[in-house]
Amino acid sequence: MLVHQSNRLEILFAHLLAVLEQPPADPLRPECIVVPNQGMAQWLACQTALATGIAANLDFPLPGRFVWELLQRLSGRPAEEDLFARPVLCWRLVSLLPEHLDHPLFAELAAYLADDTDGRKLLQLAERISEVFDQYLVFRPDLLRHWQRQGSDEHWQALLWRRLAAAGLPLRALLGERSRQLLDRADHHIDLPERVLLFGLNALPRVYLGIFDQLSRRTAVHLFHLRPCRHYWPDLRSARQLAAARRSSGAMPDDDLYDSGSPLLLSLGRAGRDFLRQLVELGPEDVDGYMEGTRPDLLTTLQNDILDLYDRSRPGEERFVLRPDDCSVQLHTCCSPLREVQVLHDRLLDLFQALPGLTPGDILVAAPDIRLYAGAIAGVFGPAAPDQRIPWSLADQSPRERQPLVRCCLDLLALLTGRCTGPEVLALCEHDALLARFDLDPAMLPRLHEWVREAGVRWGLDADHRRELGVPATGTHSWRFGLDRLLLGHLMGAGDEPWQGLLPCAAAGSGETAPLGGFVALLDTIHRWHTLFRDSRSPADWHGLLLRLFDAFFLPDRHDQGLATLRETVTAFERDCRLAGCTGPLSPEAVRQHLEGALSQPDGGQPFLSGRVTFANMVPMRSVPFRVLWLLGMNDTAFPRAQRPASFDLMAQAPRPGDRDRRGDDRYLFLEALLSARDVFAVSWVGRSL
Repeated sequence: MLVHQSNRLEILFAHLLAVLEQPPADPLRPECIVVPNQGMAQWLACQTALATGIAANLDFPLPGRFVWELLQRLSGRPAEEDLFARPVLCWRLVSLLPEHLDHPLFAELAAYLADDTDGRKLLQLAERISEVFDQYLVFRPDLLRHWQRQGSDEHWQALLWRRLAAAGLPLRALLGERSRQLLDRADHHIDLPERVLLFGLNALPRVYLGIFDQLSRRTAVHLFHLRPCRHYWPDLRSARQLAAARRSSGAMPDDDLYDSGSPLLLSLGRAGRDFLRQLVELGPEDVDGYMEGTRPDLLTTLQNDILDLYDRSRPGEERFVLRPDDCSVQLHTCCSPLREVQVLHDRLLDLFQALPGLTPGDILVAAPDIRLYAGAIAGVFGPAAPDQRIPWSLADQSPRERQPLVRCCLDLLALLTGRCTGPEVLALCEHDALLARFDLDPAMLPRLHEWVREAGVRWGLDADHRRELGVPATGTHSWRFGLDRLLLGHLMGAGDEPWQGLLPCAAAGSGETAPLGGFVALLDTIHRWHTLFRDSRSPADWHGLLLRLFDAFFLPDRHDQGLATLRETVTAFERDCRLAGCTGPLSPEAVRQHLEGALSQPDGGQPFLSGRVTFANMVPMRSVPFRVLWLLGMNDTAFPRAQRPASFDLMAQAPRPGDRDRRGDDRYLFLEALLSARDVFAVSWVGRSL
């Protein structure tokens, strides 16, 4: 394995281009560039196009996908569905767990699920267990092999794993020694890539790293490693670590050896330190390409100090003198998230004047959770005056946040399984997609609110609906009650005398027959579908029913993208359940919970680089260089982000070097962000009260 190392991603890209310029034996075969995420893939594609005029025939698999496909080729198995992929594994657990709840080892789980009347807690538990088992497959394959060989059931997870693996071990369980054996024994004519390029991977599971090292003996493997420091620093210790060691074991020899180097690197770099140590253990060949900054500002000085392990706090070292006009590192404490975004907008306007050639595409604004700032960003950057308007885009959004029709559908599913209150139905009518299906004009919304208020609608579709919810079966102030009053008043006009026990409500005028008819049709459709959502059904039945639901409430020719997302999600749900053998009935509440979770995850549907100011989540190993990099919402309670492992997570109980650590990853992410800024690095947080 050949490791290209640099503190600048631009230099690593130049090394990558030099490798790509060497013509492959098969020019029609795509170049395989393994990347940590799609943001890095997009940056590489853009940079390749800018440098060569074209970016074509490039394949950017993630490490997991590459290893999965490699194991398929090595094992000689045909392409198969991964029964241990997390979505499929989750539904397998939904089927298996109820069968084991009477076993003594499962007493704790049985107590947790004792009051689970609708299956939602079972689904939540299955999701957590599938997440833990997925981590075991990557970080603890030895534990799974031990469980597979061991006949006794020392833990409920061991029993459950053997049941899952009874139909055959997954290919991913071949990781480790068996995967290396497959590489050693594989036919030399096996179809391996001519070269494998690993770009921007600053962390890899130890077993993956071993596979790539073994693969390098059969084909060319290049690892392009973004390294903050040119020296070997994993054995160095920070002042805090050294003081703790002295307290626990007395004085340590060679203090100067341990306590030397940049405090920022030693404090924030644990994740990179562990990966570097694993990499050095393999003994690969190195190609270095480090570069020091030349500007005399604070940002460049910090980056150079990290590069050279220079600690200016040590006695006798040269102090840095900050110039009054040096704005390369900025810290802003604000009184609210809105004020943070306002400060950001104003400072960006100043930077466009101060930095020659700065464009919106040169700016990244990242936050621990950008969703918390989406409203403030739209409110500040959206309605700005023409001379102060800055082009911007919001990345890392989920379909629910990005597509109004998806939000409308999830609100509709919540309505069909809930109390159907007046405000809930009126909120549903705020969605243009729903109004269009029933020929309602958005301008009629104030009138709809008035009709509902005048008719006295509160909650419940009718008396039967209220009976289902365990309350007295009275229809007063239900939707049936209110609609009957509106229709009666529309036909008979206002009156003080009730007709057959019902007092007319003439809120809808004589010229509003069509809107009233559309509103009544909407409520009748909701009532009909509420009846269909009463019972549990099999995944296959839910699949067909949900597809018909979409057609009943939305016009397919007007909202194709949102409908396509919904149909794909529902089809994936049915496919995963079918592969998992989960054919039992699922409650409407459990199905809705699953769809909400699936549609609330960022899916990469928006480009990370759009030529505008990019607002995005802070994502590890997406250390793309920007001239201006602003970290938003860096409150002490928000970053580093908290890690709450499941109580049954054996990895958390006995961690090993190289394990995923959310807080450690976030600290290294902050270091990467500092090194990725070229002109300005800014941090803001809420540190004052209003």
